[in-house]
Amino acid sequence: MILLVGATGRLGMAVANRLLQDGIPFRAACRNPAKAQWLVEREVEVVPLDVQSGAGLAEAMTGVGSVISCIHGLLGRSRHSINRIDIRGQAALIDAAVGAEVERFVYVSALGAAPDHPSEFWKAKARTEQHLKASGLGYVILRPSAFMDLYAHELIGAAVMGGKTVFLLGNGTTPRNMIAVADVADAAIKALLRDDLVGQTIEIGGWENLTEREIAALYANLSGKPLKVRTVPPPALRILAAAIAPFHSGIGHLLRLPLQLANRKDLLLDATSAVECFGISPSRLRNYAEGKLKDQHITAR
Repeated sequence: MILLVGATGRLGMAVANRLLQDGIPFRAACRNPAKAQWLVEREVEVVPLDVQSGAGLAEAMTGVGSVISCIHGLLGRSRHSINRIDIRGQAALIDAAVGAEVERFVYVSALGAAPDHPSEFWKAKARTEQHLKASGLGYVILRPSAFMDLYAHELIGAAVMGGKTVFLLGNGTTPRNMIAVADVADAAIKALLRDDLVGQTIEIGGWENLTEREIAALYANLSGKPLKVRTVPPPALRILAAAIAPFHSGIGHLLRLPLQLANRKDLLLDATSAVECFGISPSRLRNYAEGKLKDQHITAR
């Protein structure tokens, strides 16, 4: 049995769809099973699991041979979310997998994860990688670049398509590699099934390294909307992050990321590893954006 942890999240839903498409049976675990009714309707077993408290962990692991962990606490409200989910929660999940004698654990980390990273989130990812490697489990660690679904489309492109002003956090000139969530899901399924990938830490990304300004210009060009861009300078970001973090830590983390990631070379990648390791050809942002524009036109009819 395959256990998919975080089945109602952005990546978890994409992985679930791929498993369903391929006819691969699995058990879906999430904190709020009510949000996974669409999986119940597809005859998938859905179980409650809260990695923060450990509630449901033993039951979720019963009879499991493989685990895919898609959970993270980056956007959690609590200032302890990253520690509770990305460090303690993931560690509890890994330890439970050891106790259940799971054969393979696929962990979705992040490109550039390192113990000395300026971001708490990337530090937590690196810590979990080390815990998994020391666990004795057969593992595959995936390090995807930024999800274009969020960082390109939701934070920039959707506003451009709607003819709205785009507010770029920082100067918008730091290039960053991006990959579609669906492509990460494809890689996760192959990491689950292929024995030759066990014990590897694999970086995966898309074809392009783009700045936020280039992303906004691409969406403006495709949609025919005027490009209206304003920037939120670093001093203002620091003030906003400090003001918002006590009420919503996740948004505070998001606001600090441009400051923490500015000019970092570990944000850059090409698609070679994804093509060579997984045989997938990642989506280009232009094609992804064209798909979103098509969906918008269909919805507007």
